[in-house]
This record gives sequence, structure tokens and C-alpha cells, in this order.
Amino acid sequence: MEYEGSSIFLPVHAEVDGKQVTERVKLRAFMRAELWPAYLGGLGTREFQFVIRDWELFGASRLLSRLYFGDSRGRLKNEDHPEAGREQVVMTWTLAHHYVKQGDDGDNSLGPVSGLRIDGVTDHNTDQGDLYWQVTAGSRSGVWNVRFFREAEETVAPDDVVAHAAEVEAGASFVAESPVEEPQFSYKLPFRRESHGHGLSVSWTLGRDPKDGARGKVRINEQPKSICIADDPPIEGLGADSSDFPAHIIYTANFEVWANGTQVAGDQMGIAHAKAVRGIPPRDVKVAFEKPIQGDGFSFASGMCLGMHEITREEFLEGVEAARAARSRAL
Repeated sequence: MEYEGSSIFLPVHAEVDGKQVTERVKLRAFMRAELWPAYLGGLGTREFQFVIRDWELFGASRLLSRLYFGDSRGRLKNEDHPEAGREQVVMTWTLAHHYVKQGDDGDNSLGPVSGLRIDGVTDHNTDQGDLYWQVTAGSRSGVWNVRFFREAEETVAPDDVVAHAAEVEAGASFVAESPVEEPQFSYKLPFRRESHGHGLSVSWTLGRDPKDGARGKVRINEQPKSICIADDPPIEGLGADSSDFPAHIIYTANFEVWANGTQVAGDQMGIAHAKAVRGIPPRDVKVAFEKPIQGDGFSFASGMCLGMHEITREEFLEGVEAARAARSRAL
């Protein structure tokens, strides 16, 4: 896993009072990517693939504040107390997540997937996009346990659990989390179990009429894979990794765009390119941000990404929470 931070500059166009207005919005970006080992491609060049597992961008927009609030400064937080200041429209970009539940058609044991959010997905805690679940009776009447597994085994060991929630009441919200936060290494365990502890978190609601022993799975529609390809093949006699860089990198993702708590574009396909990359993340290069789309009364043009750098997991989570907080505020 790799955590990256950057700044994205995106032109936004809109018609205001009969005139075309453009603003160059600056968005802070936070990314969590899962990388796979490098290999030699069909042309003999060294390359590796990766998936953007999480991607959150957010930034205030004077233009959108003018469109939605009638004032580029934003709206007053408290009409009776102007000294409290103003709030602007915050634009956020996030990955488009789609889930399909199987084994509980009536939403009796688990709630509808419209209320589901899964964080911390990796190739080690899901089975190519599948996450298996089981509901069992709790320690007393009226409460239930929910466990999630990577595999659909009839009999599972404690180490197979990738997230669990205990003593949940029917109809109540719950958060099922990984038993451990960090990978636990042991020669006694198969490799896939060494990386369970990547912070998997499942936020959902228990059904109104759970069934003891109910089982099923959730299909997580995966993001497309991205790729990084070396410009030159390895040098003969020096080994496969003798020509990693320079390289070019292609990012791909399906995403949504929000203005505060209102979605203005959904399930869009985007792509970004960077050439002359000499490291991961691609520092000191411009990344072409090719995601031009139409919004609600405005449009986004091609932009660029600058200042990519590695960040800690804690910094990434702070950025995620800031973006989600913006999406919790109504226009």
C-alpha cells in the first residue's frame, strides 16, 4: 500500500449574469493505492500495475459559491451574527463505489447496500472484489454478531475473519473492523493471512429481522487498474531491474463530483498521464489531469496535478475525513 498527497488545479467554467466566468480551483488530493510486483511486459520493458483504492479531493470554490449561494464569499454561517463568518461551497471528488449484496434479497439480515461503505479494501482482505459475510446470534437475546471473510468457507478459523462487529441490535448501524491494525507475520500462516490487518472497515446497518447463521457475500465493483511502464528495456547482462526509470505512468479511476452534500456528476471515467517519471510517487513532474465533464450549470476542463509526495496513513485519513465532512453539509 502507498499513500500519496498532491495538489490539483482544475479550471471550472460557468455562465454568471450572462457572462462566461472561469475559476482555477485548487484541490488538495489524498490517495491510497495498492501496487503489484513489477514484471516484464510484452515489449520487454519493466512495468507494474496498481489500483487506486481511495481518492479524495477537496477545495473551496468562489465560483460555485456565487452560483449556489449568490455571493462569491459564500453564505453567512449565522444570519443574525455576521461576525461568525461565512462558508463557501466545497467541491469534492471521490471514487465511485458500487456494491451488490447476495444471500439476503429481502434485507432482513443486513440493510440495503445504499447504506453500505467499505474502507481499507486490499487484494489481501477481499477475494477479487468479493467479501463474504455471516450473521450469528449474540450473547443475549436481541443482539447479533456480524463477521466478514475473504473466502466462502463453510468452516472458518478466527484468522479468516477480516472484519467483525459484536452485539449489534436489529436495525442498528454498526462498524465492523479488522481484528488487527497492522500485518501479523508468522511462518505458520499462509501468505494471504499476513496482510489481513490493513484497516478494513465496513459501515452498515443490521436488518430488522436477522437470521442466525445467515450467510452471503458483497460484490465490490473494482476500480480499473492503472499502470507504470519503463521507457526503455533492461540493459542486457545487468538484470531485469536495470532500467526502471524514466517511465510513464497512467492513472485511471471512476469517480463522482460533489458540491457540499449535492452530487453534481456521477460515475465518470477519468485518466491522468505523467511522462519522464523518475520515482514513485512521480515527484517534480506535471501530471495531466484529463477528466473534463459537465456539472450542474458549469463544466470542468483539463487540469494538472503537482507536488505529489508520500504521506503517512494518518495524514491520508485526516484528508479523507475532511472531504467527507464537506459532503455532509447541505448546499
